[in-house]
Order: sequence, then C-alpha cells, then structure tokens
Amino acid sequence: MQEFPENIHYKLDISKDSYSCTYDNTFLLFKSSQEILHLIYSTLNRSIISYNISNPKNFQILTEIKKAHNDYIDNFRHEFDSKNNRDLILSLSSGDNNIKIWNLKNWSCVFDIKNIYKIGTVLSSCFLLDEKFNYNYIVTCNFFMYNIKLIDLSQTPKNDFEIENDINTNLFIDKYYDKDKNNYYIITGNNWNVNSYDLNKRILYHKYETSRSTNHKTAHVFKSSDNITKIFFPCKEGYLLIFNFHTGEMIEKILCGNDGDNLIGLCLWNEKYAFTAGKNKILKLVNLNKKEVIKEFKEHKQLICSIKNIKHDSLGQIIITHGLDNKIKLWTIKSE
Repeated sequence: MQEFPENIHYKLDISKDSYSCTYDNTFLLFKSSQEILHLIYSTLNRSIISYNISNPKNFQILTEIKKAHNDYIDNFRHEFDSKNNRDLILSLSSGDNNIKIWNLKNWSCVFDIKNIYKIGTVLSSCFLLDEKFNYNYIVTCNFFMYNIKLIDLSQTPKNDFEIENDINTNLFIDKYYDKDKNNYYIITGNNWNVNSYDLNKRILYHKYETSRSTNHKTAHVFKSSDNITKIFFPCKEGYLLIFNFHTGEMIEKILCGNDGDNLIGLCLWNEKYAFTAGKNKILKLVNLNKKEVIKEFKEHKQLICSIKNIKHDSLGQIIITHGLDNKIKLWTIKSE
C-alpha cells in the first residue's frame, strides 16, 4: 500500500490519561540519538511519561517522572545538544511558571528556571541551539532569552536580552533557521496575527496579518519545491492560511471548516497535504493543490489540540493526535 495520507486510519489509543490543553506541542514525537522513537507526554497527575514506540507490537514505557512539576505541564520541546552529545527535553508548566530541561539518557534535571514571568504566564518556550553554538538559549513567549551555555553548572539562569516587540500575549513561540540566509527567525502567534522576528537584528521581520482571527497557537515553515519559503497556520474562522515567509504576502486561504471551528492543530504531511483540527473534534486532511478538505476523521470526542507526524520503521508515515478528551491516538497507513 502506497503511503498516501488518504489511506490513514485510526489504530489505537496510546494514552487515556494524558493532560491536554488548548495549545500545540502538548507532546513530543521524535527519534532520539539512540535511534529510539519516543513519544513523551504528561499525565493528569503531573508525571512525565517517556514511551518507546519503535516496536508497534510492544510499546514500552521507558521512564515515568512522577510530579515533574508543581502544576500541569502543557508544553514540551526536544533538541539534540551536539556539543555534549545528548538529547534534551524541555518541559514547561504555565501554572507554576517553571521551565525544566532534562537529559533524556537518565532524566536528570539539568536546568530549572522558576518564576519566569512575574506578571501573567509563559505559555510556550523553545530551544535556540545551533551546531556552532553561536546561539544557545531558551526563548520564552514573552521574549525573554535565557543563556544555557552553562547548562550543567549551578549558576542562576540569566535573562540575557529581549527582542523588541509590542505584544504581551504571545500564545506560542518557535524558531526557523534559513540556511540560505544563514539566519534564525523567531515565530510567535497572538490573538491577532502570526509574527516573525529577525534574531540577528532583534526586530520584527514580518506580520502575517489576518482579519479577526484569534488564538493563533501554532505555525509551520516549509520550503516548497518551487523554492518559496512558506508559513502555514490555522485560524478561528476555519481557514488554513499560507503566506510567503520572506515577503509577508498571503499566498493561499483554504477553507477547512466553519467560522468558530477554532482550528488549532496543524501538521504538514508534505507539500501537497496537511492535517488540521480544532474545536469541532474532527481531524481533517487537506489537499493543498486542490485547496480543499478531502477526508475527515472523527475518533476524538473533544477538541484536538496537537498533531504530529513522523516516519516509523515498521508502520511507515504515522500521525499522532492529542485532544481534550485526554487521549493520545495513533494513526497509521500500514498494518503491523
């Protein structure tokens, strides 16, 4: 069977007690430096679960870190630390304003930032590392950048600098490295727009403006075969929006649902297909060339907040979805 996303089907629930919130990156799906396919998420009792899903016939819990935070954990990130040859896991609890970084090998906590934001909450954070370690920071959605060059030492994390911005309510933060321009860009979403910032200049790069959309909680940057770098993100009115990342011009506006569907989750299968989902509980497959939804999946009982895909050695391309029904679901094309 060819790996066309139209052939994907629900396979099983991996978890029924995961903690979920209405933000993206509520779980991690990645292949570690040890060639293990990991699924990492938090539970309703604030534990962190590390699953090995490499063998589809025998998913194994590798580690459980009980009460990893003092409040619910709603944001995860992974980065490979090439300098120290290790996989790092970032976990963030907006409830207690606490970010921790863990060494995946032994799940030791190597970095702990408490009371990140004195007023309000930090809802998202990401790593900013590169191979030459010119940038070595944790970036939070209030634009504080914490230097982690001394990540294994006991010094108090230092907020080195902030990026010029006029938004106090960023709902997510991510980064994109453009190899051709040899430059990092910070990407954020708020109640109005999705924005990109030039890290070298520390100023606004582009504002990808939408009409009255709210709650932008994810975005994906992708360079297509026609050599155009595009940024994709869903919105409240049920549209999947596509902009030229470097010019800020809108390329496409694809209707994927009704006004008020509050699309949140987004996953690019390739440059021809994308999955999106949100408040209406339906996972939707979008044909980007035809500019329409071509298939719907109705396995979740509540809002779907996060969608990710990865190549599985046995199952081929797989999808993982996470919803407010506290379930993490596996979707596959091949049977095993």
